Amino acid sequence: MTPLAAAALIGVMVNAAVAEHGEAGLWSENEGYEYPLVLAVIATVLALGGPGTLAVDDALGWELHGLAWGIGAVAVGVASAVVVLATRRSPEQDSTTGDTDQNPAAESDVHTRSVASS
Repeated sequence: MTPLAAAALIGVMVNAAVAEHGEAGLWSENEGYEYPLVLAVIATVLALGGPGTLAVDDALGWELHGLAWGIGAVAVGVASAVVVLATRRSPEQDSTTGDTDQNPAAESDVHTRSVASS
């Protein structure tokens, strides 16, 4: 279970590093991708070394750690981030298509105001 959780965290952090912090550079003081990178590395180390004796994996007798599990977690995490990054829409795309699904509350406010004014 730990390699799967590590893969999920790696995927989210790679996505965050590229999508939100990539243009700011490395250092977090400039809103860079340093912190997501550190969290992804910690997840990788956890997948490589194992979760320890207090984990569910150990209680169930599962030996889900080591080089193969760590590489697998990184591969799955990066692959999931690539899929998300490849399929995400940029804010510019939403504004040019007139997509209002991003904030359904704003649409209901417009309806409420038009009903109240009539």
